[in-house]
Amino acid sequence: MLKVLLVDDEADAIEVLEWVLTDLGFVVRTAFSGEQAVDVAREFRPDILTTDQCLQGELSGADVIRRLRQSDAGLRAVLTSGLPREHLESEVGDIADLQVLGKPFTWRDLRAELELRPPVSGVMKIAPNASLR
Repeated sequence: MLKVLLVDDEADAIEVLEWVLTDLGFVVRTAFSGEQAVDVAREFRPDILTTDQCLQGELSGADVIRRLRQSDAGLRAVLTSGLPREHLESEVGDIADLQVLGKPFTWRDLRAELELRPPVSGVMKIAPNASLR
């Protein structure tokens, strides 16, 4: 079973996604800030990180990915965001092997991203539904 760390500062979103992904057979832990995500990841050691870009606290989703990959370079990451594409690409363009899922998205969109093979090395993949303006 794949272990997924879900990070978002919106409690309702986390609750629904945690329930759905657990029901689909993923082992899920949650965090509501970037700092909390780093702490949870130390013990949980997720296979996949799914994080919103805009989080409460000092760390963004991109910051969380960078920090966790310092100790686990192979960590798969799915970044969710409703930010305009140009803005997002300027913030995460240096992160290799990143899957980006535009908001709003459905649980089916997220499931598809989690079940896909990791993207080709060095390529930022923008999901087909990406509503990044």
